[in-house]
Amino acid sequence: MFDSSIVLVLVSQFFCATMYGLASPFLPTVFEEKDIATIWTGFIFAVYAIAMMGSSLVVGKILDKYSHRIIIVLGCLLMAISVACFGLIERLEAVYVIAISIVLRIGSGKFTSLKLSNTFIGIGSAHGMIATANFSYVAQAYPGKVVTLIALLEAMCGVGNMMGPVIGSAVYGFMGFSDTFYFFGACMIPITLAILFCLRSA
Repeated sequence: MFDSSIVLVLVSQFFCATMYGLASPFLPTVFEEKDIATIWTGFIFAVYAIAMMGSSLVVGKILDKYSHRIIIVLGCLLMAISVACFGLIERLEAVYVIAISIVLRIGSGKFTSLKLSNTFIGIGSAHGMIATANFSYVAQAYPGKVVTLIALLEAMCGVGNMMGPVIGSAVYGFMGFSDTFYFFGACMIPITLAILFCLRSA
């Protein structure tokens, strides 16, 4: 039942869900050290969902025009870059920390190679790209297993959301703030390459 493409889709779903709560155990402490009000921590986590919703709407419109592989790979690359860049905020002044944190969680820009304008970039939008393309992919590539695979994708979201804070705090304990984000950004690269070269067409 599980070929390599299904495994890749499930792994990408798990990792993008993990990134949501990755910093939740230690980000408030880092912000407190920089005298940043607690409300900003909550806001930064909240805008993730806004970015995810926005990018899901865009991706839903373009999936017929571009392949699932391209969208998932772009989402994984965007996730890797955004997560790694989040590690830089420890070195910045408070005002810049808030601004860059929001940009990395939402952001806006252009994917000129896909001729898209005013689309979201950042961790939340990367999650939206990956998740939307994954759900669409399993529906098209495995029409006889749709119910099972969608249930598994939802399970990966749940497990990823639960494990993100646990894994994040464990890695933070060993590596510190910046290296935690560099590490998780780097983890997305082999997943991205595997999807680029191994994911079969829908």
